[in-house]
Amino acid sequence: NPYPTTTHSVRRAMKRALKRGVHMQIMVSSSSDNRIVPEVIGIQMKKMMKRGAEVYYYEGGFHHSKLLTVDGEYCSVGTANLDGRSLRYDYEVNAVIFSPEVTLAIDSIFERDVEHSRLLTPQNFRERFSFGRRFVGRLFQPLKGLL
Repeated sequence: NPYPTTTHSVRRAMKRALKRGVHMQIMVSSSSDNRIVPEVIGIQMKKMMKRGAEVYYYEGGFHHSKLLTVDGEYCSVGTANLDGRSLRYDYEVNAVIFSPEVTLAIDSIFERDVEHSRLLTPQNFRERFSFGRRFVGRLFQPLKGLL
């Protein structure tokens, strides 16, 4: 997802899933068309990584897909970002597809994109996000629902 500045309810659901032991992989873009959102996302992705999610930064260009797969059984494909604006105000549409075949195809695309991505670790988080970027990310956290 290109802009996972998630809402409180989405973050809570993701945290609960990780606490239950759900294997969660998240891919965000290393490139952005916004100057502040990457810093806000970085802070959130660090928190998700610390809770057990595998967070990948796609390095092959601007990754703009909005995909979700669950247990190899079904998937969601559409225009909605995991951000407050998309989920509350914009006119977005997603299709939930109950097809293991389609879900497998999307999982294959994700795995192919992982080859062009870098797994976020505590070590490379500091390399990726300088003190200034971390400061900006924390400063704008309260506004993430509007970004």
